Amino acid sequence: FKGVASHAGGSPHKGENALLAAANAVINLYAITRHSDGPTRINVGRMNAGTGRNVIAPNAHLAVETRGQTTDLSEFMYEKAMRVINHSAKMHGCEVEIKAMGGAQSASSDEELAVRVSNVAKEANVFSQIDISQGKGGGSEDYTYMMKRVQSNGGQATFMGLGADLGGWAHHTELFDIDEKALTNGVMIFSLMAYYLLK
Repeated sequence: FKGVASHAGGSPHKGENALLAAANAVINLYAITRHSDGPTRINVGRMNAGTGRNVIAPNAHLAVETRGQTTDLSEFMYEKAMRVINHSAKMHGCEVEIKAMGGAQSASSDEELAVRVSNVAKEANVFSQIDISQGKGGGSEDYTYMMKRVQSNGGQATFMGLGADLGGWAHHTELFDIDEKALTNGVMIFSLMAYYLLK
C-alpha cells in the first residue's frame, strides 16, 4: 500500500494512511465468507508499515495466502481477497500494488494407482498404518501440476504422504522436525513401485 506521509499532529489531514488501509484490509480479509462447496482459508502472515510513531504511515506491506480445496474454491478466495485489498486502499486514498507469489491447482489421486501403492506399502511391512483415502490435506499444492500433466497425457498419478510421528508435528513453526526414518521408507516405496511397474 502506498499512501502519503505527513506529521500526525501538525498536518494529519495532508496524509494518506497506508497503515490504516492495510489494517482495514486485514480485518476484512478474515471476514471473507467461506464457501459451501468445500474448505477455504485465508491467512495474513506478515504486516509491516510506517516510518515512525508521529508520522502518518506512507507505506504498508502484507504477505497474504488464500487457499481452497479445489481450483474453483482457490479462485473464489483469491478474487474476494483482491476486491478487499483494492477497496481498502481506495477507502484511505492509497494506491496498492499486488504481486502474486505462487499458487496451485487442485488434483485427485487415481484410485487404481493409490491401491497399488497401498499394496506395495503393506508388502514392505514398515508402516504401522496405511490409509488410501483422499484425506484432508491442504488442497492445492505445487505437486498437483505434475499430477495433472501426467493424467492429461493418459497416465495415473497419486499423492503419497509419509507420516513421521514426533509427538505433534507443526508445519511452518520453529517446532517442525522430521523423523529421518521416513525418508528411508519413502525411498523403499518409490523403489518397489518402480520395480513392480516395470516388471
